[in-house]
Amino acid sequence: MKRIREQLTCYGGKELSDEDLLTLILCTGAGGKQRTPRIPHLGSDPLQHLLQADVGQLVHVYGLGKVKAIQLQAVLELARRIMRPLGDTGYQINHPSGDPTPSPEDIDVTHQLVEAGKLLDIELLDHLVIGNCHFISLKEQLRW
Repeated sequence: MKRIREQLTCYGGKELSDEDLLTLILCTGAGGKQRTPRIPHLGSDPLQHLLQADVGQLVHVYGLGKVKAIQLQAVLELARRIMRPLGDTGYQINHPSGDPTPSPEDIDVTHQLVEAGKLLDIELLDHLVIGNCHFISLKEQLRW
């Protein structure tokens, strides 16, 4: 636990795995008596499982106390509310070169945004790449 906190402090959250972040959020206890709840192997997408779990499942399956389960539900709901305005407006990138052809990075970001939206139950309306008064809709191109 201490190692994960130090990594977050030094390198930021982007460097931590989902499991590490969940451990930081879900760890309970005070002082030297901290305990990490059971986080069973949930396949390739543990966040999807947690987003779909109700308070009872968080208590019985993950071993959280009722208060911690309620806190986690509140955090997830807040994340959904924060992300909803982003999903309502879509996503756009202006290419300074004037060429609206999507780059590999544009496509990667689009896939990440679509998956993040699914986790939070938010539909990404489109991802537009704009250049020289033309645009390409990645929703049309990638057909998500």
